[in-house]
Amino acid sequence: MPSVDAVVNGRASMPSRVLRGVALGLLLLVTVAASCVREEREVHQTRVRAAMIVAELRALEAASMALPVSLRELCPRLAGCWGDGEPLDGWSRTFEYRTDGSSYVLVSGGADGALGTTDDVDFSPNTRAIRIERVAGCWVRTPEEDGRFELSRVWLDTARTAGGELAVIRQSGSLGGSWVPWTADSIRVSLAHSTTRVDLALHESEQQLVGEIIFGPAGTTFGRTERRRVAFKRDAVRSRDACIG
Repeated sequence: MPSVDAVVNGRASMPSRVLRGVALGLLLLVTVAASCVREEREVHQTRVRAAMIVAELRALEAASMALPVSLRELCPRLAGCWGDGEPLDGWSRTFEYRTDGSSYVLVSGGADGALGTTDDVDFSPNTRAIRIERVAGCWVRTPEEDGRFELSRVWLDTARTAGGELAVIRQSGSLGGSWVPWTADSIRVSLAHSTTRVDLALHESEQQLVGEIIFGPAGTTFGRTERRRVAFKRDAVRSRDACIG
């Protein structure tokens, strides 16, 4: 038989063990949330900086001028350089840049810093065109429904909106929002007139897009942002009218 003291002490220790477990759980949740927000910010910063670089490269091409051998050559033309005289991505690393004089490769190694992995952020014109072709077309949402998410059948178009993004066309034929290739195997859909966005990754031989609907402003947590799983399957139809007409 355990002593009275052991029983009392055991009972007394239970609440403290529970509290420690709850505290560790909350700490883990906060750490994961902070990490997600930080990565979101770094990807966004990378895209903004790369867009500035691409704009300068396009301006040079439009003026029939030679592409730079190194991105350092662009620094006098950019609003600011973020490293030691060289543009850096959101993780404070240099972009991978190569050119053969007529085209170029521009890639960030993403969060892991390694090229050739799924978190790469690739801005090379040829790679971007291939990725757009891989994903564009008709997609149908799987049965799980959420009344706040109005897109159930969409056409991811290769045409661009007035803002320069790729268009998302919904069943009514109206503009449902925009989409962009995000990383090597994922896209981001932003709904029109809404703070809701959808992050989707390509799966199962490119026949399924799986990801999350994020309700609320980007980069927020705890009460202001809600996440719901969502999935789309590729429809075999090849025309926009057949998809959403």
